[in-house]
Amino acid sequence: MFKSIVVFLLLTVMIIGVTVTHVVQATSNQTIEEMIAGKYITEKANIKGQEIARLVYNKKYIRKEYEIEIIEVKEIEGGVAVFARVWNSDGAHIGFGKDGSVDIERFRIFNPPILVEDPQGTYIREWLDGTGKVYQRIYREDPEEALLQVLEHTIYVKKQVFDGTNIIHGKIGNTTSVFFPAAGANDPVDGYTIQNNETWTTAHDAADGSSADDTGVAVEQLVQHIVSTNLWHIKRGLYLFDTSTIDAGDSIDSATFSAYGATQNDTINDANSFLALVQSSPASNTSITTADYDQFGTTTGGTANVDLTTWSTSAYNDFTLNPTGLTWIGKGIDGRTRLGLREGHDLNNSPWTPGGSNEFEEGQAIAADNIGTSQDPKLVVEHSGPAPIISNIHEIAVTETSATIKWDTDISSDSKVSYGISAGNYTNSTSTVIYATNHSIYLTNLDNATNYYYIVVSANTEGKVSTSTEQSFATLTPGTLIAYKNSNQSIATTTDVFANEDSELVLALSTSTTYAISGTIFATSTHTLPDIKIGFATSSAWVTMDIGYIASDGTGGWLEYSGQESAKIDVPSTGASIIQITGTLKTTSMSTVLRLHWAQNASRSENITVKRGSYLRAEAVQ
Repeated sequence: MFKSIVVFLLLTVMIIGVTVTHVVQATSNQTIEEMIAGKYITEKANIKGQEIARLVYNKKYIRKEYEIEIIEVKEIEGGVAVFARVWNSDGAHIGFGKDGSVDIERFRIFNPPILVEDPQGTYIREWLDGTGKVYQRIYREDPEEALLQVLEHTIYVKKQVFDGTNIIHGKIGNTTSVFFPAAGANDPVDGYTIQNNETWTTAHDAADGSSADDTGVAVEQLVQHIVSTNLWHIKRGLYLFDTSTIDAGDSIDSATFSAYGATQNDTINDANSFLALVQSSPASNTSITTADYDQFGTTTGGTANVDLTTWSTSAYNDFTLNPTGLTWIGKGIDGRTRLGLREGHDLNNSPWTPGGSNEFEEGQAIAADNIGTSQDPKLVVEHSGPAPIISNIHEIAVTETSATIKWDTDISSDSKVSYGISAGNYTNSTSTVIYATNHSIYLTNLDNATNYYYIVVSANTEGKVSTSTEQSFATLTPGTLIAYKNSNQSIATTTDVFANEDSELVLALSTSTTYAISGTIFATSTHTLPDIKIGFATSSAWVTMDIGYIASDGTGGWLEYSGQESAKIDVPSTGASIIQITGTLKTTSMSTVLRLHWAQNASRSENITVKRGSYLRAEAVQ
């Protein structure tokens, strides 16, 4: 909200700047306030984020409650992302995230403030309370101190704060977002609407207010009775936040709304003398009108109300959202969180019996500033993304005593394989805390010729876990070789089988050994009438080879010597052709390398592709 009375004790200087998207080049004597003057709210937020990120943060900051080490500050759309380690006042390292394993938390701060309270400052804000008394606060521009004050209070209200027992060094979190509203008739707006009437029922139940304000210095939540006019005054405060940067699929783990007290009056001091958090539904995100007076709920969204006797004017008053309140957090495109504060007599529709003097219950809060102070209304949300989606699980490089398990996830996640020698009983595990979307775990010290059963497990940075269905593989018996395709391989226009060797389906065979040869080839193409042909080549001519093949189109045959091509094998235009290979190969006194070759049968510009997961296997039988 724009401040109704603003006094600048600075000389006005010419603003010299160049705007490129939201980037403004400041002159050496320009303040951030001067840089953002006359800009739209989105430009203001981006410029503030840019300037905060330019500061040098190269030390630990000792605060009243915490020691904060800022690792990095990055400009993001609408503000900054701050990466920080934190210790409590006793020097104990704080772990973040769902399980306390996060070492470095990422705090996203949107529309960040740059002013902090300072009696010697140059920005003066003045307002009136319900009695007409003038109040004043003075601020200075200090983006570094403002950032530290935001972080300190945010850490204080976070729920996912643990001792350091589970911390994984270097693990970065992504769970905390901090939102500030906009000043004036901008999105998201804050302010209040008021109804004045001689009767309580009319004042309380009116559809429209008598007036509304979204440009004042303070937001009022008030019930007042004036003796001289015999009028009831009821004011209800609205607080909107743009929370669209929370992904639609995220879970809301906790949220805290905080209002910094401006003034406090409690002349009645009964059971209804409190402020309660409710949901609001104004017609607009950018302005507050008299028609919004009846757009306040009666269901409280906080775990507790704040008693007016304890309404602080020197610190934030915090409302932790209960499960109902958490459902009010807007997510995804156009996501807005619309909150309100109501005084207890108003909430419960319970007037007191007026006395012989003016009486009122009031808790004012500092409103959103057009520059942004560290006392502006604030919403802290802890949220976590959906659990990763696991896909493409497969094994490669299976030997007599080892195997590599690979899989993919749709979001960055850690990696774990649990395995054992009986179904459903996973007695061993291997893991890594490296966050990635392509995962690979190497299993070693396995028994040969043994069936192994396993599951893969991945958790995102917020601790959301996904577990696969059970998979299995068999380690090789001594003398068994196997080659896997780890990636797709494509060719086009080539019809010469032996001009195109497969890059991975290669087996090095020993001397004077008979092998049972087996394997599966998966082939696809984008052509409407695709086809493929295959063949084998050996590095030694002194081999005896009898390898049969049969494809899913019914084509089959024998390959009896190195360099012999198969018949044409049709590949479906959708799906894959599956070519099964089985047979024997006998080496002589010379070792040999067996390699698969393949090509198109008819030259086409569209690719033919042999897919990942295809394999060849050679098992020594004598």
